[in-house]
Parts: sequence; structure tokens; C-alpha cells
Amino acid sequence: MQSVLLFLGVIVIVFFLVRLTGDPASLMVPREASAEFVDAFRKEMGFDRPLLVQLASYIGGILTGDFGESLRFQTDTLPLVLGRVPLTFTLASLALGVAVLVAIPLGIIGGMNAGKFTDLVSRGVGLAGQVTPEFWLALILIIVFAVTLGWLPSFGIDGPASFVLPAAALSVGAMGRLVRLTRSAVLEIVGSDFVRTARSKGLSGSEVARRHVFRNAAIALVSVIGVQYTYALGGAVYIESIFALPGLGSLLDEAIRARDFPLVQTITLFIAGAAITLSFLTDLVYAWLDPRIKLVG
Repeated sequence: MQSVLLFLGVIVIVFFLVRLTGDPASLMVPREASAEFVDAFRKEMGFDRPLLVQLASYIGGILTGDFGESLRFQTDTLPLVLGRVPLTFTLASLALGVAVLVAIPLGIIGGMNAGKFTDLVSRGVGLAGQVTPEFWLALILIIVFAVTLGWLPSFGIDGPASFVLPAAALSVGAMGRLVRLTRSAVLEIVGSDFVRTARSKGLSGSEVARRHVFRNAAIALVSVIGVQYTYALGGAVYIESIFALPGLGSLLDEAIRARDFPLVQTITLFIAGAAITLSFLTDLVYAWLDPRIKLVG
């Protein structure tokens, strides 16, 4: 119910934000359009009706799958968005996968060896990941690996290699946050009584890490990984623009430049809906990992 109410709130906010920018009709038509043309367009789009009537009509359309018609492409906005979704989700999944594969082992190693060289490396990677702008790293990667060395393509889709640089640039932020969180969780668990008991029984460091430390740290990591995936979806918007990938990001950029507000609204709602759904699924996995947590009080 919270997820449904949250999505309804997003719909209302997006609806009014578009109208806070001014008269939607005058913003959507060409600048040189006459006053008569703007008035006719306003009536055709229903912008001459009261706001609450427009909002009710907008929500009713969404409930029936009608998200409006794109002004630029002259077709329904939902198929346009759905056609770009696979690439964006692929990019976000690859970026998060890279971040998880690097960050979690590094965070565990750092937490298990606090104060040692491996811990310094872990902390350094975590700090560097959090302070490095992803768009800046994307440009550096293009200059080094595409322009200077010529190893990888820098724009468009030309096979799996086209995802290497965008995924690497998009993963850096999540990597930094996951390293620091994993290290902190491991440090807390290592000092607990049950870990000391496991070590007193003669278990090796690797066995303690695998059977006790990682299992308990995973509970805290699940919720953060779900949030990081939503961040990756949002970050993919501008990463796709930099690498000219035909995903939601480039479509949103094109819609904004063309002042295609129905398409902008649909993309925004889709990303928000994906974030809400991921948050809901994360809660379910969180409760599955830790049965002490109850979804319903």
C-alpha cells in the first residue's frame, strides 16, 4: 500500500511540476507559433480545463495504460519508453554487478584486517569511488581507452564491448559506497561474541568470514544494493548521453530538447516506478534473509 501511495504521489508531483514551468501549451509549441495556434493547441490537449479535472484525466489515462502521445514522434509514449528500457536496465545491471564483485570482497578483506595494508586499500577505493564524478570519469575513460589507445568504442552500440566503458564509469559511485558499508558492517560483526566463539573453536579466518561474517553482513548489504540499483538507473540517464547509447537517457535528453513534455513525464514516471518496485522487492528479500523482520506489524 505504501508503494502504491508513493507512486500516486509521484504522479501528482510530476503533473504539477510540469505546470510550474509555465503554460504547458506555450512551452510545447514552437516559439514562433501565433496566439491563435497556442489557444487551439491548449484546447486540443485539454489544458483549458480546471487543474483538478486535468489531474483526474491524467491519472485515469495512466490506469488504463494511456500515458499520452509524444509531440515529437506522434505516437504513444509508453511503447517508446519500453523500447529503450532493455538497454538502460542492461547498463545499470552491468554497472552494479561490477561494483558488487569488486566492492564486497574488498570490503570484507578490509574489515577482517583492520589497520593493515589491505584495509588501507579498501578505504582508499571507497573514498575514491565516492568523490569521483561519474561523468568526469566517463570522459577520462573515453580519452584513454577509446581515443588514445583505440581499444574500445566510445559511442553507440557495436557489440558487448560498447558497454565496457559506460558500465565502468557508472559503477564507480556504487563501488565506493558498497566498499565503505561492507567494511563497516564487517568491523561491527568481527567484534561480536559469536565470531569470537567461532574463532575459539578453531575455525580458520576464511571459514569465519564465509559462515558467519558475510552471512550477517549480507542482511545490511541487501537494502543498500537495492538503493544503488535505483541510483544506477538514474545515473544511466547522463552516462547514456555521454556515450550516445540509445536508452532512456538519450530519449529523455531528446525529449527535453524538443520540449516533448508528455514523453518527459512518462520517462520520469517509469524510472520512479522502477525505483519503487525495486525498493519493495528489496524489503521482501531483506525479510527473507532475516526472519526476525516482519513486513506487517
